[in-house]
Amino acid sequence: MTAQERLDLINKEQLESSSINELSYIIYELTRLWNPKVVVEIGISEGCSTLCILHGLSSESFLYSYDIQEIRKNAIANVAVDDLVGKWIPNHLSSDAGFELWDKDKAIDLLFIDGDHTNPQMYRDYYNWSQYVRVGGLIMFHDALLDTERLTKQRYVVSQLCKEIGALVIPYSQGLGIYIKPTIK
Repeated sequence: MTAQERLDLINKEQLESSSINELSYIIYELTRLWNPKVVVEIGISEGCSTLCILHGLSSESFLYSYDIQEIRKNAIANVAVDDLVGKWIPNHLSSDAGFELWDKDKAIDLLFIDGDHTNPQMYRDYYNWSQYVRVGGLIMFHDALLDTERLTKQRYVVSQLCKEIGALVIPYSQGLGIYIKPTIK
């Protein structure tokens, strides 16, 4: 089964919106095109973004995922079915605990933030983890929707952070913020 066929299957079973399917494909394509070696994901939930990222990774790449919630069985099962277990290092830890344990000499090529969307936690996730994202590395924010009709308190925090740092927001589904870490002047 190809990655696209698997994404289509996941989205048909778990997600009912075609805009979510498009957003999943964007996450997959950005990961594939960026070709990161080290990826950190904050927040796993059902594992849809996890699968999109894993399918986009090369054979020598790894995804380190952190979630304070117990990792759901269907997320683990989907990864196992797709034979992606060797690329995935799931951690049942808060993003703060994961940050404290992170190898400070290991640069992050892609950071995917979809954890606790409250203030100050969202900001803390960004400011803590982004310092280990290499210059030119990619940071993605899920739930970055700027549409005021569908804006929730949680999405407001994400959309405000994206606005403050100048992230591009793709308005599909819940929105995806995209930010490339610039050279520090």
